[in-house]
Amino acid sequence: MRTSRLSLLGPACALAVLLAGGGIAHAAPDGPDLVGTWLPADGQAGGRAYAALAADGTWTGSDGCNALKGTWQGGPDGAFAATSGPSTKIGCENVPIAHWLAGATQAERDGDTLVLRDATGAETGRLVAG
Repeated sequence: MRTSRLSLLGPACALAVLLAGGGIAHAAPDGPDLVGTWLPADGQAGGRAYAALAADGTWTGSDGCNALKGTWQGGPDGAFAATSGPSTKIGCENVPIAHWLAGATQAERDGDTLVLRDATGAETGRLVAG
């Protein structure tokens, strides 16, 4: 049991350092510039869902009905971390933008498309520049 607790400690510490600003910039020298407004790539919610990543490390957005906000960091080799703060709870199409961001550990940009991936490499979301 002790081994499993310790094995979880490493990733948790790495995420804490990343979110605390551990030397990782929002536009890393060898990473993509992520600052800007991003919309779901499949057009869900007709442009009402979005995430706006600001240079100061905050993000705001909408899932199509609810206001969203949090913090984010990008780093070398596509490293990415985000938090999601409180939100209103209006029922609608609810594109899970906050979940996509908070679940991502990697962000790769391909032209105007931003692909978010979790620690296993699975895609958590796909966004396009808005």
